[in-house]
Amino acid sequence: MKKKSSRLLRYLKASWIRNGTLIPYKLDNFCRLIALTMSLSLPAIATKSVGVCLIFGLGFSACSPDLPEPTSDFYSKQGWSQYKNGQYDDAKSSFELAQQLNQDNVEASLGLGWLAFVESADLQTAKEQLENSLLLADQDGNQDLLNDARAGLAGINLSLELYQDAIKYGEQIEDGYRFTRGKPNFGYRELTLLLAISYFHLGNYKESVEKIQQLNPKFSWQPEDSPSKILKELEKRS
Repeated sequence: MKKKSSRLLRYLKASWIRNGTLIPYKLDNFCRLIALTMSLSLPAIATKSVGVCLIFGLGFSACSPDLPEPTSDFYSKQGWSQYKNGQYDDAKSSFELAQQLNQDNVEASLGLGWLAFVESADLQTAKEQLENSLLLADQDGNQDLLNDARAGLAGINLSLELYQDAIKYGEQIEDGYRFTRGKPNFGYRELTLLLAISYFHLGNYKESVEKIQQLNPKFSWQPEDSPSKILKELEKRS
């Protein structure tokens, strides 16, 4: 009997780590009595099941203090982790929960904006979310968040053929920027190409060529040349 009860308690002790949280190894006498009594009358496999039920089911709720409710920040961090792993549906749910708990959560707005953009679900919604995150990030003075919001807005406005707005946001992004939260791969090269394309569509060939030359210093174009030469280079770089 002693051997069986010791085995159960060792199993319970090993089972008290859940989701990275260590649950204290101190059951009250009532819980110990239930665990011990049931273990003596059940085979080893069933005993393990009982141990899990006691810890994660009724036993856990009866013997341990209540865990704190997840916060808005918790859900936004979880959302970005899911986003990076390509779990976009789960990420969307997490960001929405974060925003419900705190409408001013800049990470939640940023996440929902980038999700809608990456999935091409609703560019207008993506734009609104990113504009909101830009406003919130500006209030906090967080440059990293500002860059992420501007990068998303530059891409969305290019997709919407709002080239002047794409340039406005793109030119405000700091040198050396790279989006590190997951897809898409967006950094210096992609930003420079985005600006070159936007300037080209506005007929500002001089600025477009200057951006192209940052990517290809050997490229040359003169005002007497055809704009099609610029277009071909942009297509080559895209």
